[in-house]
Amino acid sequence: LNITSSGDILIADGNLNASRRFDRSSTADNNRTQGDIIYFGGQGTISQGDIVYLKPDGNWNKSTASNVNQASALHGIALGSDVAVSGVLIKGMYTFDTDLGDGNVGKPLYLSTTAGQLTSTAPSGTGEIVRVMGYQLGDDDEVWFNPDNTWVELT
Repeated sequence: LNITSSGDILIADGNLNASRRFDRSSTADNNRTQGDIIYFGGQGTISQGDIVYLKPDGNWNKSTASNVNQASALHGIALGSDVAVSGVLIKGMYTFDTDLGDGNVGKPLYLSTTAGQLTSTAPSGTGEIVRVMGYQLGDDDEVWFNPDNTWVELT
């Protein structure tokens, strides 16, 4: 493994590895194709497909746009009820088992005011947090999950 002066990474065989490939997830519910997954922390009561945030105590819990401390934290998709075993997808392709709506391909998805979910409609109430969490890729709830680092609290 060599890193060139331009920052490219060369594998031992000399081939350039300057990009990563992410294939769209299938239409099967709770399907993950590729992505960045972390395996640490404890958890509250979470299930596969829940949108979760990392609490200051190191546990993952369901997140909601109704709480600034939750909505502004590190987010992911729970890949099971035990993060040490199943992990948390923090960036990548995923297909949800909840209906995100049809005809929204390419449009942003937001953290929902319903705990553990995404929505195609930005929150609009006072004190709610607007944060783009990814983009819809298909009508079968396929998503590019990549939480934006910025967020806005509505007043």
